[in-house]
Amino acid sequence: MEYTNTLALHLPSPALAQKAANTLAALLDANAKAFDKGYLAGPSAKLKTALACHDCAIQAEGGFFTPEDIPGIMKELALGLAKALPGMEFSGTVSTDSTYAADDVTVLCADGKLHMNDVYYPDGYVEDLRCPECGEPIVPFAEFDPDANYTCPECGEEVDLHDDYEESSPVVTENDFAV
Repeated sequence: MEYTNTLALHLPSPALAQKAANTLAALLDANAKAFDKGYLAGPSAKLKTALACHDCAIQAEGGFFTPEDIPGIMKELALGLAKALPGMEFSGTVSTDSTYAADDVTVLCADGKLHMNDVYYPDGYVEDLRCPECGEPIVPFAEFDPDANYTCPECGEEVDLHDDYEESSPVVTENDFAV
């Protein structure tokens, strides 16, 4: 199983970005046992090593955590950062790709609240729903209408895309936390 995480947090100034990077490193150390549970190699230490400040941003890229684990880890890191540096505003994303699924987490911390949006793309997710007969794209996933009838423009087959949509539909979760 292979996976890649791409993390980017944006802060108001380079000094705050450095302070936040140091706080994240401390949070990774403090939570390593919980975060690394079930992994052969210590991904927390790898992520800590990969953290880098570039102007007002903190970035990291590498194979750290699975798509299923990254939302919980990002929640703990973002909440920990917001509580450790009260009043600081930041935003960020973590994108995770793997051989079987993907996950995108976005966070926004402002006005004493942390908003977190998680979109999990399961195995089988595709940008376009396709004709089961010939494979021709029928409708972009985001534009699928469950009440519409679809006909393949290539082979003329009337197709029912409901099962394909249900099986590969992204799972969206939004949460707000007081900090």
